[in-house]
Amino acid sequence: MQKGTAATLDFAAVLVQSSRVLRSFNRQFSGLADSCLTAATKAWQWAQKNPAIHYDQDAINKIFEPKISTGGYGDRTFDDELFWAACELFATAKDQQYFAAIQNDITANMQLPSWNNLHMTGLYTLLRCKNGLPAEEQTVIAAAKNHFLIFADSLAGGMANNAFKTVMGKNQE
Repeated sequence: MQKGTAATLDFAAVLVQSSRVLRSFNRQFSGLADSCLTAATKAWQWAQKNPAIHYDQDAINKIFEPKISTGGYGDRTFDDELFWAACELFATAKDQQYFAAIQNDITANMQLPSWNNLHMTGLYTLLRCKNGLPAEEQTVIAAAKNHFLIFADSLAGGMANNAFKTVMGKNQE
């Protein structure tokens, strides 16, 4: 299997979430939360050194055996994965390097999460963890919350016109 930037950043984000959850079970799983955070940090560092490695299993299959049959999801932009991983790391580690990576995109054009767009998952983490974040970042977080609520209102407002009464597939206008 090939390493790719998107999957590495997704890995980092999920491990940071795991670290936060496992912290409550340190007696039962001693050290596991710290191991997850360490692995997430290393994944972040790898992605910083390799910011544009696109996963291309077909190219790998032309070189190596056995052939692996899996999807690459067609994602060629990694800003949303970077944003999600940085949000998760910032919510846990409170390190300014992660906040620097997210602050310019915190009110980016929103859409419901999908394979190709994970931006909102990062924003959701910031909003859910906002009370534990540094005071100096609260103004930016408040602006993000306002942006999020405007988007949520636009989704809810469009449900009545949707034949399936769902918000799926609606993006920010």
